[in-house]
Amino acid sequence: METTEDVQTCPFCAETIKAAAVVCRYCGRNLLEKEEDRRVPVAENAGGAKDNLPNQVTVTDIHMPFLSMVIIMVKWTVAAIPTLIILAILTVLAFTLLSASLIPILRLLMGV
Repeated sequence: METTEDVQTCPFCAETIKAAAVVCRYCGRNLLEKEEDRRVPVAENAGGAKDNLPNQVTVTDIHMPFLSMVIIMVKWTVAAIPTLIILAILTVLAFTLLSASLIPILRLLMGV
């Protein structure tokens, strides 16, 4: 059984983990990060004053299993198929309309 000296609380997810842990097993965050690295970035507004932006999210790293990432990419590819079909139809329509309007002009230029 672990004593209170053997455990600590993760500063990111507040789960109880081993005191010797370098990475939290629940949230996967590095426990050895410097305090400056954990702070929310401060942005300057147009007037030059600094404001904390609680609504702003900055993604720095995504911890995702390889298979999950492959599945997402396949889903995006499948979702793009209707877009490609629509673009192909529009291209054929545009080509048909342009060629239909250019034929009389070409005949006139060629003297036929």
